[in-house]
Amino acid sequence: MTQVEEFDVVVIGSGMAGASAALAAHAEGLSVVVLEKGSKAGGGTTYSYGGLWLGGTHLQREAGIDDDMDDVVAYMRHLGAGYEVPAQQQVYIDEGPRALEYFHRLGVPFQLVRGLPDHYHGHAPGSRAEGRMVETALISTDDLGDWKDKVDVSPELPMGVTFEEAIAWGGIGNARNYDAATMAERRAQNLRGFGAGLAANFIKLLLDRGVPILLDTPVTGLVRDDTGRVIGADAGAEGDTTLYRARRGVVLAGGGYESNPELINRFEDVTGWESMFPETLTGDPLMMATELGAGLHVIRRHMALFLGFPMPASEENGRPFLRLAGIQELSKPHTLVVNGEGHRFADESYFQSILDALRDFDVWAHRYTNLPCYLVFDSQYTSKYSFGGFEVGHVPDWVTRADTLEELAHSIGVDADNLVASVQRLNTFAETGVDEDYQRGEAPWAQYYTGDLTSSNPNLGTVGEGPFYAVELKPSGLSSAGLMTDTSARVLTARGVPIDGLYASGNCAAFVDYGAGYQAGYSLARAMTFSKQAIDHIVATSTATPTAAVTAAV
Repeated sequence: MTQVEEFDVVVIGSGMAGASAALAAHAEGLSVVVLEKGSKAGGGTTYSYGGLWLGGTHLQREAGIDDDMDDVVAYMRHLGAGYEVPAQQQVYIDEGPRALEYFHRLGVPFQLVRGLPDHYHGHAPGSRAEGRMVETALISTDDLGDWKDKVDVSPELPMGVTFEEAIAWGGIGNARNYDAATMAERRAQNLRGFGAGLAANFIKLLLDRGVPILLDTPVTGLVRDDTGRVIGADAGAEGDTTLYRARRGVVLAGGGYESNPELINRFEDVTGWESMFPETLTGDPLMMATELGAGLHVIRRHMALFLGFPMPASEENGRPFLRLAGIQELSKPHTLVVNGEGHRFADESYFQSILDALRDFDVWAHRYTNLPCYLVFDSQYTSKYSFGGFEVGHVPDWVTRADTLEELAHSIGVDADNLVASVQRLNTFAETGVDEDYQRGEAPWAQYYTGDLTSSNPNLGTVGEGPFYAVELKPSGLSSAGLMTDTSARVLTARGVPIDGLYASGNCAAFVDYGAGYQAGYSLARAMTFSKQAIDHIVATSTATPTAAVTAAV
């Protein structure tokens, strides 16, 4: 049996892209419904650090921070490396700050992250030492009422702390020394920060406005009328579906395909991929849109590639997931990463240094040069830092351990002489504080983002006290292929013709606005920006009468 429910706008996905589209739609007087495939809201946003990168914002001006828009353009052009579509990128640059202020006025508690530099500060034209990263204030899940347990949360990120606080308290790598009483109080208050806090803040505003968010509601297909216009989406279980009819437009905001092995194999250029996102991100928006003739765009040198290790379910975790070691363990002192030959091959603390090395291919051995690869650490690390989010000092049994480096090398199948030599050379660098091979610890962003700011080199330390430990690392990241869209977030065919009534925002849309490079905060900021672009276009081009009253901005 098929039922029909009608709204002005149908949004598919409840992460940053979907929540911002829904919030903007309701604020503009449109009726809107959010369809969420998973049993909890928030999507992949909840697994992120929750930062938004934007230049020239009202928050910067209010804080007295000068930011030249020509510098913003120069920085983004540098990172785009020619893979960006200039018109799309210009929308990000121009409209992103306006979207931020718009949602801030609607009640999203945005705030600057002070003390955090751009990824390429000191190396790229137009970079800044601080002021371009934005986060939301902490939020208690108690404020969500009946939805307290219905917004997802990362299984690995610490809750109850903001980015700015983490930096001021000595960095995320210094979490062991955060004030215990403060953190206990915040846990008691069920406070959330980072991506889980960002998602919860948006969800709360949608709930306050009475916007329906339907969980466990997978969309099975898009619906068109006789003219080819997309007029809604079918959702629900077979035999009991509902047509969610959209008078004005459908916004695809259901994320990428990071958890779909078939699509990963089709589009990504590394092997051994493990998803860093919830299992619900299987590329449904991409597949549904391409069934209607939507075109795809692939960023071949996309730099949002990371390393992590699978975490089995446990009492502490509750569910298996991929821990992003590249911005956790790898960036802290007393660690190194080696390939199967036992050699270091990059600055472990700066994931963009690692990612291109992961793509190196040995044409004679016919395999990737640096895959598989392994995180190696020692007891100095375990005495100071958390491994896998466990209590400091605890290393689970599934991690390989040995009393000597030679024994460890044999256990993981790498050349023992090379591993010993790699560690000895690293230790020499750690003693002098200068990594002559890969400049580990010199990138300001790596120091402040996840390093231990209480250490002489926040990212570099000796590896020399047994027992020693190792775990194999797996590549992961954001999906490289996405739907072709225009500056209004309309989905395009392969020939560049808009598909009437269909929009896409977030990770299901191709990253043509920032191209090959990656900067923390890009993906969430672009999601918010282009979701607002989609709603603006819907409002500007539709003559239908809104069915929901305009709600005054906060």
